[in-house]
Formats: sequence, structure tokens, C-alpha cells
Amino acid sequence: MRRIVYRLVRTSPPTTRDMLSHGAQRKPCPRPRDPKFCREWAGLSVFDSYRGAKWLGVDFSWRHGEYVAELDVPDGGPITCAEPDHKGHLLLYGADGEMIEVDGAAYLLSRVTRVLHGPSHDE
Repeated sequence: MRRIVYRLVRTSPPTTRDMLSHGAQRKPCPRPRDPKFCREWAGLSVFDSYRGAKWLGVDFSWRHGEYVAELDVPDGGPITCAEPDHKGHLLLYGADGEMIEVDGAAYLLSRVTRVLHGPSHDE
């Protein structure tokens, strides 16, 4: 089953960096002694609805990006998806369950179906 997911991005069109998690961007995990948090830090944060992504944008004053990219992620590809934990939040990983690196980010860019300007778009 394919999934349509939404991610805050900084630019339209999005760049490879927009499709890398904090961990993949080599930002140090703020809670390095918490394995569960470190695992989430490595995952690419997405939402199962436009509304969820926009909520995050508004909640964080659009610091993570003013655009919302819609991605069509099919099953069986190089990306796996962790089920939502709360408020429709999901984490994407590589097919091996590890952090998505540059090649995986390039694949995700090819799966972008549209990009909306969050502050000015209602859906």
C-alpha cells in the first residue's frame, strides 16, 4: 500500500537537505542517552495529513520551513515507514530500517507530487 505523507520543507522546490533528518544532517542528538529518542532523531519526520504538517509549522512559527511537500511513497521501495505515534506523526527510514542518507533523500525528492506554501494555503 502506498502512502501519501507531508513534510515541512524550506524551499520550493525542495532540496536534498529538506529530505534529511536531523541525524542525517549530522546535528547532534540532544538526548544522547535516550535510545528511543536517538532512533526518532534519525528518522525523517512526516505527517499523514497536510493538516498535521501545517499544525507543526504554525506551532513552531514555520522555523522548519514554510512549505509543505506532499510525497507519494509506495510500498516495496527503498523507504520504510514507522506507524504514527501521535497526531498522525510518522518516521521514515531506509529499507534496511536505518537513517535515510543522500541517496534515499534523492529518491524522496523524486516522489514529491506537490509543494504548498503553508502560511498562505488552507486545505
